[in-house]
Amino acid sequence: MNLIVKGEYRANFKSFYNCNPETNKIQFNYYLNKKSDNSTEIKGNMTILKPIDDFLFMDVNVATKEANGAWKENSFLFRSEKACSTSKKFVSQIDSNGLGFNFTCPITQGVYIATGFDTSNFEKLNYIPKTFAYGTYKIRSVLKDIKTKVTVA
Repeated sequence: MNLIVKGEYRANFKSFYNCNPETNKIQFNYYLNKKSDNSTEIKGNMTILKPIDDFLFMDVNVATKEANGAWKENSFLFRSEKACSTSKKFVSQIDSNGLGFNFTCPITQGVYIATGFDTSNFEKLNYIPKTFAYGTYKIRSVLKDIKTKVTVA
């Protein structure tokens, strides 16, 4: 018997990590800061050595944690050729000032300091279903240069 329990979600973030910080042209150095029992914020910085623009391809892969503890990859896939414009559409209802930058395309080279971005803002993302099966998810996001096919983040 398969039982899928679905409902409106409240994301509870456990960690952030950068998979390959040495070679990436866009380096995320974020961490979670617990403000209270039910409030968490993102702090840290992002160093951009290559502008985030529409010449980047975005690949998002969501894995689901199964009952035996193993990760089931490819539970949800999303791909877009215009990484900056697509990201801007997803976050248009979110105030991203706490991340240290606004979603204007392109996002130029530089260091952006996240002073405190409330993770509950992710519930306002556009185009994301408002109901999911209860569980634990791992999200992997990759940015690649369209021309060279090289991973930049």
